[in-house]
Amino acid sequence: MGVNLKKQIKQYAVALTGVAVIFSLSITATQAQELQHPLGTKLLKDKFHKEIVIENPTRNSTLAADALPSSFDWGPTADNPTGRNITEPVRDQLSCGSCWAFASVALLEAATNYTYGFTTDLSEEVLVSDCCDAGDCNGGYLDDAADWMVSTGTTTEDCWAYSAENGTCSGYCGDPTLGRINSWGYASGNWYTINIAKMKDALVHHGPLVTAFEVYSDFYDYTDGVYQHQTGSYLGGHAVLLTGYVDDETVPGGGYFIVKNSWGTGFGIDGYFYVAYNSNCSFGMEATYYKGFVVYHLNN
Repeated sequence: MGVNLKKQIKQYAVALTGVAVIFSLSITATQAQELQHPLGTKLLKDKFHKEIVIENPTRNSTLAADALPSSFDWGPTADNPTGRNITEPVRDQLSCGSCWAFASVALLEAATNYTYGFTTDLSEEVLVSDCCDAGDCNGGYLDDAADWMVSTGTTTEDCWAYSAENGTCSGYCGDPTLGRINSWGYASGNWYTINIAKMKDALVHHGPLVTAFEVYSDFYDYTDGVYQHQTGSYLGGHAVLLTGYVDDETVPGGGYFIVKNSWGTGFGIDGYFYVAYNSNCSFGMEATYYKGFVVYHLNN
């Protein structure tokens, strides 16, 4: 464990108690990761006490087998009709449970790139601040974030930079330009259903998706390859940007998704990971797409 991480962990412990404490540094790598990147997505299944429905854990479906390509990606492989990676570089949410905001903003950045053909670094802090009631560093809901993206949206990172802290609604620069969406929808038809074929169809026809999943301790051990939950304790909900997929019969469920995380480029495959269609961790619940994109000035 590096000196900087040890210092961060000790500072984190002090912040929790408000006093200086003797804190054992003999903790696991998973516990260190949890402190460095706390989980922050509040899951609708917990809010409404409803079980997740997996309609087709394999790629078999009512959709025509040849209707979709066997692989597709809006991210690093640029395996899409534009031949471009429309996502922004991987970012780091730091010790703030703001994955829900990072995933939502990452989707808006991709929509901007797809619509206008240029890259832009948008602000997560707008959503984490008390301007937005979707959540904060203690977690947030993806549906509330999507509603915020329709009503208000966000500005650029240069206008309101990320602080990894809950903030007041006073960080906008003068006369900020904002971007918002026209509408949003669930890839599988509702938040509690995971339908792999419909998710793939939404990726091809709507673009990247924001999605949630259940994180178990073995996820923190991921370095490369295709992840499928096998062991470890349940830790909480996490939100990410789903950019693509690859059909592969050697993988559980018949293939895997390509996913952008918000834990910096040191995690997984340069900040990305692959997860099996049959994930064993409810990957794909609340999978959401955005439609339309509007640029406007906040003061107009």
